Amino acid sequence: MRLVLLLTVLIQLLPARSYASLAAPPVTEASAVATAPPAVVPDRAALEGKLGRKLKFTERLALGIAKRKIKRQQKRAARGGGPVDVPSLLSLIFGVLGFLGVVLGVVSFFFALAALVLGIIGINRHARNPGLRTGRGMAIAGTVLGGVYMVILVAVLAIILIAFA
Repeated sequence: MRLVLLLTVLIQLLPARSYASLAAPPVTEASAVATAPPAVVPDRAALEGKLGRKLKFTERLALGIAKRKIKRQQKRAARGGGPVDVPSLLSLIFGVLGFLGVVLGVVSFFFALAALVLGIIGINRHARNPGLRTGRGMAIAGTVLGGVYMVILVAVLAIILIAFA
């Protein structure tokens, strides 16, 4: 938490015009074809020059963390997405287990409920950071499987209650 705070303070210390000197060269017609400009990886020497002092140890740590995060995001963007979101994958697995586990009775209800909840979590996480994670389709499939199972379960219970009432 302290490192995030220090990084925020470090960014606030640099005036907005300082970012322009660290940024990529201006966009020309030849380079306008690119879909997204690469993120700027801040340089320690450039930051120290702009601030007029050496960076403190915690500021260097925060700068290192920011550099690694930017590089990781660039690698993910280059390969076409990020890792599969775990709740999305679990949603799909539990949705399939809910449908296949009809013979298990009550346990399949919990599988379907877990698929529904985890699917909604996965969809929301993907909506917040679409380029960071993949697995939106799995989250949707798990949510649909869990929701359909719940609808079928409610319909079957209603039929049973009407038949025996």
